[in-house]
Amino acid sequence: MGELAIIQGGGTPSSINSDYWNGNINWFTPTEVSNTGYVKESARKITNLGLKKSSAKLLPKGTVLMTSRAGVGDMGILTVPAATNQGFQSMIPNEEMPSYFLYSMQSFISKEANRLASGSTFSEISGKQVSKIVINVPSEKGEKVQIGKLFEQLNNLITVNQDK
Repeated sequence: MGELAIIQGGGTPSSINSDYWNGNINWFTPTEVSNTGYVKESARKITNLGLKKSSAKLLPKGTVLMTSRAGVGDMGILTVPAATNQGFQSMIPNEEMPSYFLYSMQSFISKEANRLASGSTFSEISGKQVSKIVINVPSEKGEKVQIGKLFEQLNNLITVNQDK
């Protein structure tokens, strides 16, 4: 995974400082990500100052969020730049790795992440461990794009049928 994406953890601005909250930057928590494809808007938002004064990072559109504690391996793809709390090890795909292809590998990545996770209170996986997960991918970018589009179409079809 470390060759396919930058692995980025999250952070939380101090909840005591009101200047850090109720801004315009989406800030996701693990309960908001549940393998439903794209994530668009978070329940809570932080300010630019909150972002600057914490370990939270602004993740680009297309980042694949992955929960890393107390429920390891749930995923979603950002549709807008956003930040996360520390319950994530998110993947910023390199230019050769389409986001949806990486997302479509969720079941395998999640299984491996849970196998590598550790902890006495609850399971957690570090960014270093996520970067060690090995997945097989086609060498051609076009093939990865086509596979990602196929899985996206299948997921959309499933969603439409579930809505009916």
